Amino acid sequence: MVSTGPMHLAFLLATISVLLRGGSAIDPPARTDVPPPPLPTGCFLNSVLNPLWEISQLQHKDSSLSLVLANPADQSVFYCAGTKRENSNLIQPTCETDRNHTAANVTLLFNPPLRSLSIEQTWICTDNQHMTPTTFHGTGNTTLTSSCPEASCLPATEVRVYASLQSPVSFSPVMPPPPPGHDHPGCKRASGSPTWTVSGFRWDTGAVPVYNPDVPIQQYRPGYALHLGLINPATGQNMTCVQTIGTWAQANQSGSPYEMPFWGLDKPLWQECVDTHWTNQFINNYNTWTNVLLDPDTRRLYVDQTWYCDDEGPEHPIQYTANGSVPIPPLHCVPRTSLDEFDPFTNVVVNGSTCTADSPFPVSGTLVSQYTMAPYALTLPRPAAKRCTADSLNPDLRYIRLYAPLQFEYRSYKTLRDGEGLVAGRLEFLLWNVGQDTELACDGWNGRLNSNASIGQYDPDYWFDCREELDVGQSTEDPNRLRTRYARVNFDVGASLLRVNISWTCDDESPGRKLPLELMDLPGKMIWSLKN
Repeated sequence: MVSTGPMHLAFLLATISVLLRGGSAIDPPARTDVPPPPLPTGCFLNSVLNPLWEISQLQHKDSSLSLVLANPADQSVFYCAGTKRENSNLIQPTCETDRNHTAANVTLLFNPPLRSLSIEQTWICTDNQHMTPTTFHGTGNTTLTSSCPEASCLPATEVRVYASLQSPVSFSPVMPPPPPGHDHPGCKRASGSPTWTVSGFRWDTGAVPVYNPDVPIQQYRPGYALHLGLINPATGQNMTCVQTIGTWAQANQSGSPYEMPFWGLDKPLWQECVDTHWTNQFINNYNTWTNVLLDPDTRRLYVDQTWYCDDEGPEHPIQYTANGSVPIPPLHCVPRTSLDEFDPFTNVVVNGSTCTADSPFPVSGTLVSQYTMAPYALTLPRPAAKRCTADSLNPDLRYIRLYAPLQFEYRSYKTLRDGEGLVAGRLEFLLWNVGQDTELACDGWNGRLNSNASIGQYDPDYWFDCREELDVGQSTEDPNRLRTRYARVNFDVGASLLRVNISWTCDDESPGRKLPLELMDLPGKMIWSLKN
């Protein structure tokens, strides 16, 4: 049974199991976004991730304009109408929430000769746990395209206008491009009977010596590699598949034994393919997910792919997943003596071959699933993408978390300079904040953290810096160590009160432009005992 949700309708067509080696099944690869996650709901999330307006019922005649303006985020609807200003070609409609109440938080301006429409609106979201209000202010503009020269000829269909936010943070959310081939002519029709075309098939075999001075016996690892191109005629997208890690069976066509193997996989793995010609890939957009697997025992090539079509209009997107297999055509093999054809004296291959197949050749597929997605889903960010910006602005998530037990200690030591004893206090813990995947190492070491009155150094107003954990080989003085976040910490020993000022950046909604975000003077009461 396949469930249906309010944001998309799903129906499962078929599920197949590919059998291999005496009835054992080849597990399908991990499929990203299958089924497609529902689009985010709620005022706050849509205001940050997908701020836009929908315009309908456009009417323009002579010097007047009327339309219906809707904001999907806060579910507001405005009925707007107006005439030309005196001594001006511009029309500034007045908007009402109904036929009697004027909406003061919406401003429209229409330029008939240019067919340009600008929008400005302020709205408030309170759909959080404590109903804390977040005020959004957005602006946007669009040109109402038309196929006729008259200014009164306007589009009859719904128009969507994306907003640039001015507050609470000023940025223009980048709407990621849909996956290649989504609007390829005939995409939906061809997807009903999936097929692929394989080109440039090459299967490299052999064993690579592994030199280990601590092992007196020669060891080997598989020198397997697979290269091919794959085209789905539904989308026209050309994928490149390259795999360089495999099993001994995949690397040993000749059957020659390799003494003392070093390592090898237990079973063939799926290899993800990429579109090397698509340069507009974002982490927050939908992608065509393609995997291939070569089975050396049955000499078959397996394909598994998820793709998208909206060639019948952006309001009708569909996700398809299919798989299939084909016997590998007769191979033409030549000896292979090195992993690198341009440097034959390194990475030597033993008992190796480079085998090619006559190509192109087809692969017939079976449709595994088909999901009708929410209207315009492919023009919006993936719901499963990371939400650094949205999480950082969310009133429910504006907190910090201490990831490791707080440790506080005093220690006496002698300096190298004068040999005198000095007692210092130390505060150490890991700090994690919303929007970031890694923690900050907070390690204060100073006499001003020591509350021992006899020393006279303690300062309850002393602040110290936190730093990101060091990467492998990274110096403590590396300026990039603070490249994404900065935090300062104050700890009042007597009150057991921790205060944190932390700043960080997010660019998931604005690639290429990092948004500065911060939490200032955030208090956190210690609820566990200190370790001295």
